[in-house]
Amino acid sequence: MRTILKRRAVARTTFVACLILLPARLMAGGGAHAVDDAGVETPGDCHLESWTSDLGRGQSLLNFGPACTPATVPTLELGATIQRLGQSGKGQWLVGPALKWALRSGGGAPGERVGIALAGSALVDARSGQLDSAAVLVPLTLTPIDRVTFNANVGMGLVRDERAHLLYGAQILYSATDRITVMAETYGRHDRAIGVQGGARWTFDRGRMDIDLLAARPPGRGQPAAFTLGFTVRR
Repeated sequence: MRTILKRRAVARTTFVACLILLPARLMAGGGAHAVDDAGVETPGDCHLESWTSDLGRGQSLLNFGPACTPATVPTLELGATIQRLGQSGKGQWLVGPALKWALRSGGGAPGERVGIALAGSALVDARSGQLDSAAVLVPLTLTPIDRVTFNANVGMGLVRDERAHLLYGAQILYSATDRITVMAETYGRHDRAIGVQGGARWTFDRGRMDIDLLAARPPGRGQPAAFTLGFTVRR
């Protein structure tokens, strides 16, 4: 019974990780945000997104997400994810690829058409080699007025020992200043209570670094609050 309960708890933690693992540049979403945007990293540039989350009940998440967009393939972002899921002093390492293809550019400024992308990711248990989770999403981005951006996601997710499920999310960002962006989003899966997250991002070093402070109520009934500190660097 203890093994079953532990597996279920880890699966809940993994689900939160699955929703937020996709790398993305700071056009709107990205970093530790749950909802992804339709943009890719600037062609020829790379970034490293990292964050740590306190998920409550002794659970924690540490994430590292390097990604680059080759100058020769300016619409394709190639990335990877390294995560450590911690629970009651024990840890599980997960690794896997993360890709995003910009199907249609746009959405970054008023008057532009909606940006559309296709993003996919997978996580494998580093110890057992078994697939732990995977997701395929279609991110959409639209900026209807200056300083306000909307992002939306729809797709499918898979967690080990569970059936495939529908993933969805919606996000609004407001650029209060050139350096401060505030965000609110809702996200989840079709068979669980909806999750919400909000916070602020501070961008500095000429746009090459971000710090995120976030608070969330993850999807599912009775889930404890989650708190995240994120850091992104671009070069």
